[in-house]
Formats: sequence, C-alpha cells, structure tokens
Amino acid sequence: MQAAAALAVHLSRLGEDLVLWCSPGFGWYRPGAGFATGSSLLPQKRNPDLFELARGKSARLIANAERLAILLKGLPSAYQKDLQEDKETVFDTADTLEVLLAALAPAIEALEENAEAMERTAVADLLAVELADSLVDDGLPFREAHALVGRLWAEAERRQVAPRELPQEARLAIAPQLTDARLAALSVSRALARRGHAPGAGPDSVRAQLAWHEGRLGLGPGEPMTPTVERLSSPAAASPAAASAAAASPAVALAPQEERLEAGLILRRAGPDDVRGIASVMADYVMKAVLLPRPVSELYQSIREFHVVVREVEGGEPEVVACAALRLLWGDLGEVRSLAVRPDCHGRGLGGKLVSRVLDDARTLGLHRVIALTREVPFFERCGFQVVERETLPRKVWTDCVRCPRRHACDEIAVAFDVVPGASEMAALGRRSHRHPIPQGSAGEMSLPIVT
Repeated sequence: MQAAAALAVHLSRLGEDLVLWCSPGFGWYRPGAGFATGSSLLPQKRNPDLFELARGKSARLIANAERLAILLKGLPSAYQKDLQEDKETVFDTADTLEVLLAALAPAIEALEENAEAMERTAVADLLAVELADSLVDDGLPFREAHALVGRLWAEAERRQVAPRELPQEARLAIAPQLTDARLAALSVSRALARRGHAPGAGPDSVRAQLAWHEGRLGLGPGEPMTPTVERLSSPAAASPAAASAAAASPAVALAPQEERLEAGLILRRAGPDDVRGIASVMADYVMKAVLLPRPVSELYQSIREFHVVVREVEGGEPEVVACAALRLLWGDLGEVRSLAVRPDCHGRGLGGKLVSRVLDDARTLGLHRVIALTREVPFFERCGFQVVERETLPRKVWTDCVRCPRRHACDEIAVAFDVVPGASEMAALGRRSHRHPIPQGSAGEMSLPIVT
C-alpha cells in the first residue's frame, strides 16, 4: 500500500505536468482525440481528463495507505477482527492502479506534439548559465562570471529588451568578453548537447538513461555497450601457459558449437557479449505481450541457457537475429523459453533450428520431457511437440506469472516433447507430483507436493 501511495505521488506529478503542457498557456501538446473530452461550454476544447484523473486518483491511493496505517496503529499483536477492514483498501488500490496504468501509457503515446510552441518558450533567460560558463572557459572565476551576467540581464531588463539586443557598447561596458559573437554562439541545442554526461539533460544522455531503464524492465538491450577488453576466442589466442591450462580444463568442452547456416548466419551457444543482442530481439515481442520481460541482469544470469543465431556484418560485430533458451523446471523436465526471431529473418527456419538445439541440450542433460506454453501451436507441432492439458504439467514458478500482462486471462496452449518416448503418458497415468521429503521427527519423513 505504501508503494502504491508513492507511485500515486509520481503519477500525480506526471499528470500535473501533462495538464499544464496541454493548457493554452503552454500549448506544447494536445491530448489524443481518444483520451480527451469536450468542454460542457466550449465546443472546441480538448480537456486532458485522463491526466487530471491520474492527478486526482492519487488522493484515493494515498488515503487508502493512510487508512490501513490508522487501522493497524491501535491493534495488539496477533489477528484481530478489525483487520477485515483491510480488504476494501487493498482491493480498491489494486483495481485503481490496474485501470489507471493501463490507460495512462497509451494516452501519453497519443499526445500530439507542437514543436513550434516549445521553441517559442525557449527564451534567452535559459541561456544565462551558458553565458557564465563560457566566461569561465576564458579563465574567469565563476563568481565573477555569475556577477557579470547578472549585471547584463539587469541592464537588459531596465531597457526592456533581450540581452543580445543591447547595443554592443553597453555590453562591453559591463565586460569586454560580452561581444556580439559570444552571444550569437549561444543556443538551446548547443546547451543541451553540452550536457551529455550522466545524468544530464542532453539528448545523448537522455537516450542512454532511457535505454538503461528499458534494460532493467526487459524492454530492450539496456545502456550502450562500454569498451571492454576483447575476450580470447580460443586457447591458441592466449599465452602458452593459458592455452595449456585451457586445454586441460573441462570448461573447453562447453565452448560454443557453431553451425554455419545460409546467408552469413551462424547458430551457436550464447555468451555474455550476446546479452544485449538477445534483449534487442526480444524487445518487440515483450512490448506486444508475446514474451515475458527479462531484464538484462536476468539475461546475464541465465546466458548459459541460450542459443543464438547471429548474422555476420562486414566491418562490424555480428548481430543477434534469433534466440532461444532451455530452462530446467525439475530433474526430468525442461521448458523452451524466450524463443524469438527478428521479423526480417522470418521464414528461414531459424526457430526450428533453435528448438532442435534446445532439445539436444535436454538430451545431454538426461531430461525426460520438454514443455512450452505458446500461442504458436502449429510451429511447435512441426517441431514434434504435442498439445497437452496444462493441468497435467507442474505449475511454473509464480514469479514468471506475476510478470505476465495476461496472467488473469492466460490464452497460452501447453505443448510437450517426449525426449524419452512415452514420458507424457507415464506422467499422466502416474499423476506425478514433484515432492520434497520433509523430516517429521520420530515419525520419519513425509512427502508434500511442492509448487514448481
């Protein structure tokens, strides 16, 4: 409830910004036609009602958290009947956020930008710091530069003109550095470009920050790659001592197994350098709610599960165009996950080759079955899978389900591939549950079903 209240504060401030920016005083945006209502008096108006509601709903969400806190403050330990009152606030908060968040994102996407109005509001006052900084670049202490620019602006206000419209003689009387050329060099675009450091407001910095957050949310490859030491691709590329150590190490057996396909495509096991490419391939499918979001940090943790198809790029690094992973669900059961092929590579059989590689991994690990939850049933049937009832499969980890936007109305079909012939029939006949023995003192051990 406290997290929801904090989120409500952020949504309220966002709503207030957007209401202001859509108002005639700013005019930076117009609300999309599907997310605005007309005025009861003025027929031409588009009222940004959704953003006003986002601002208003914050009071409800904050009050729900406070109501729950007030309910709890006077209760002794253990359960009290008063706690039945928590249901209204918890459920109301969940319902309110579910509706509000679902509508807010498309409403922001539908905003109509007015770039000319934004340009008009980029007044000269925004560049005063830029002018002071340019004087500092000439060797003046910032304290002196600050005072000189303040005097310049005061003189311009006294004469009721913009600072660069002051006669050059008047400016030079304040400081000899305040020439026409210096003031003409000032611009908002240059000022923003100069702030490219993190977390500055320059375009490059903003793009990097957005990419970083997209990576955290599993919506993209994350922040741009930073220079790294080139990895040794083979023992021969290392020093003689390192090469002999690598040759004696069991890890050599895990080296990527490459298969050259048509048109410069290579199928191989994934490595850490492929993570951002995998995230990029998955991003569109995540946005369409076809795949679950997998943050970049999670992809690094599970990179050994992945196979990728990369395309050779002349004069550049290979780019990932398809990926798939095998996730272990139990000692005898695996799942095909994160199967994605870039749209411009559809129709080349890459998905089938990746599934084949995943099944090879399952055989190597001695798994009996491999399952998948999918909406592309014909594709998996061509790969040898059969449709099965979801109820016959062990439940997936709940942390996967809570990230799925369709968790309340799941429309995926369960399919299974028997690595060991007859494994599905045996599992169905045995109604097998995955169990852990739990010690029960002198009574021995007792098995209880564990949700997987």
